[in-house]
Amino acid sequence: MKKIFTLVLTSVLFLVTSEKAFAQPGNDDCAGATSVTPDGSCVAGTTVAAADNWTSTVGCQSGGGTHEDVWYTFLSTGTSYTGTVTTSAPWTGDVEFTLVSSTGGCAGTMTIVGSSCGASPLAISINGLTNGATYYFTVSNINTGTPGPFLVCSTTSTPPANCTDNDDCLTPTTITYVAGVQTCLNDCNTGAVPGPEFAGANCFDFPNSTVWYSVTTGASSATMDIALTSAALSNPYFTVFTTPDCNTYTSINCTQGAAGSASANVPVSINTTYLIAISDQAGATGNFDLCITVNNDNSACNTTNSLTVSATSMGSPLTGPFQPGEIVTFCYSITNFQQINCNYLQGIVPTFGDCWDPVSMNAQGQPLSIPTPLVTAGTIQPCPPGPPCPWDACAGTPAGTWSWFPAGAVTYNAIGGSLPDNSPMPAGWYFLSSYNPLTGACTGDPTDPDNSYGDSDFNSCASNTLDWSVCFQLQARGIIACTNGQTDCSVKVNTYADGEIGVWTDIGCTADATGASFLAANLCCTAAPAVSSPVTYCIDDVASQLTATGSGLLWYSTATGGVGSATAPTPSTTTVGSTNYWVSSLMGGCESARVIISVTVNSLPTITGTLTVCVGLTTQLTGSAPTAGGSWSSASTGIATVNSSGLVTGVSAGTSIITYTNGNGCVITATVTVNSLPTITGTLTVCAGLTTQLTGSAPTAGGSWSSASTGIAT
Repeated sequence: MKKIFTLVLTSVLFLVTSEKAFAQPGNDDCAGATSVTPDGSCVAGTTVAAADNWTSTVGCQSGGGTHEDVWYTFLSTGTSYTGTVTTSAPWTGDVEFTLVSSTGGCAGTMTIVGSSCGASPLAISINGLTNGATYYFTVSNINTGTPGPFLVCSTTSTPPANCTDNDDCLTPTTITYVAGVQTCLNDCNTGAVPGPEFAGANCFDFPNSTVWYSVTTGASSATMDIALTSAALSNPYFTVFTTPDCNTYTSINCTQGAAGSASANVPVSINTTYLIAISDQAGATGNFDLCITVNNDNSACNTTNSLTVSATSMGSPLTGPFQPGEIVTFCYSITNFQQINCNYLQGIVPTFGDCWDPVSMNAQGQPLSIPTPLVTAGTIQPCPPGPPCPWDACAGTPAGTWSWFPAGAVTYNAIGGSLPDNSPMPAGWYFLSSYNPLTGACTGDPTDPDNSYGDSDFNSCASNTLDWSVCFQLQARGIIACTNGQTDCSVKVNTYADGEIGVWTDIGCTADATGASFLAANLCCTAAPAVSSPVTYCIDDVASQLTATGSGLLWYSTATGGVGSATAPTPSTTTVGSTNYWVSSLMGGCESARVIISVTVNSLPTITGTLTVCVGLTTQLTGSAPTAGGSWSSASTGIATVNSSGLVTGVSAGTSIITYTNGNGCVITATVTVNSLPTITGTLTVCAGLTTQLTGSAPTAGGSWSSASTGIAT
């Protein structure tokens, strides 16, 4: 079907008169035109036995052959004609309706005012009439059709100006809006002229009264919601076009409605003007409501990611809270970044809570310890077949490098996205592409991610199966942070596409801001319990339960891990050695650091030396180590005494228990016997060369005698 844009066709037509045969309709020619009153009333007619009175095809007629027609005339009561033609058997084929004006009745020069062709029931809407003027119209068969009866209904009126002020593609009603907010208007198509028609039968043909609207999208627009409702238009429909001149059209979306309603969600491009044409498929006219919502990009590209804690240096739960001074290892990963509108991943930006000690970061805010660094995932692809492309020399090389940039070094694009236009970006990892889009060189721009593409298989827009991961360590502040209120140990990671911060110009991925990975945790400020350590016992002592001062005490047998017990342990003293126990305080779900209590079981000491002594004499006893801090005592000081070095002095005959306590506090005893001095009886004088018998007191067994001066006596 040819395009018919406006009713500017003016033709001077000549009538062919012929002798009427019997049974021809009385209105077979202009002279016999049936007069109708254009007030909505209907007149029956037929094309059976009618002749073709036009010298050639007129209006929307097409094809050669015969187009049997009959004639009608009316006095216009307005500036717009609306009507319907409904056929019945044996009529076959489309209906042709042609409306003309004349300078002098049937003998004058006739000019086409408008025409409409289509299937029955045919709805007609033609503007540009003059109130009070006489008009003629013909109803005809197509050249391949079968003549038959029909009913034609006609109305002329002067429609409100606001129903026709936007019935031209060149003068659409401009709709202004706020992104994301529905904008509605009430309008009408009464008296509007038809819109464009195209070759073939299309949803986006507009043979009936059509009105136009214009919507211009913004820098971050992604979709447009259109809702059309009407009590007058039973089969409303609309098409979203782009056109440079209202002559060449591109159909973006065509939505056919029913029961007075039509709606659609239409993907749109940024900074683009769209025209919306509205009509009714059956030719109905009247009021309608049109609601438009232009939605900014809400696409999510980073749909599969995770932020986890893989290790804590003091044994805190991986979900926190963390201990003051504890080193925590975080790992962040991305799988299959969705390249919406060919957006590549260009920024991975972590944000750290105030509990993290700046000593674990450099001056630019980057963690100093990165066990798993971020590496490039993409590779520059070969050029497609044909002429060399600018990046041909880069093909097969890594797409670029990831580097840490300080806050303010990168700028968010002016796209109305998740951040304010042209706002400085936080510190984070940003990608620098090897291919420099500004120079076409393969060296990239080593200083500015704003002049770079993201990390991907450049320049492919296919589904992405690339993965990224990075692990870094942060150290919590010391206990003073609890006093200073610096207890937020959270970590958040946002990602940004090169349409947001790089040179790519298509919007996408802005919804990633609402899906950022976030791990909430706090600094544990519960004070550790007070303990006394070490605790010492001697072997086989009776031990007591361990004690500590604190709230919610939990006891452990290991420094990290395990499950704490609320029951304090009682150490065993059956074996010499040391055993460690740990205790923590738990308050409000926050467990303090564990404090160690060492329990030592010592062996008993020993006493060596002579355990018998005579009255008035001494014997040296020795205690086993450790001797420092050791002590000696005698149970019966009237029999024997002992000094601090273990020297025992016999005082009187008998036995006394000597006690030695070594430096560990362990005790051993020994019994010391104090013997009386012996007596000698007999004559204590003797002449030289003679003898005298002396007798020693008992016990004599084992006794011995000696002379101090064997030169005098033996």
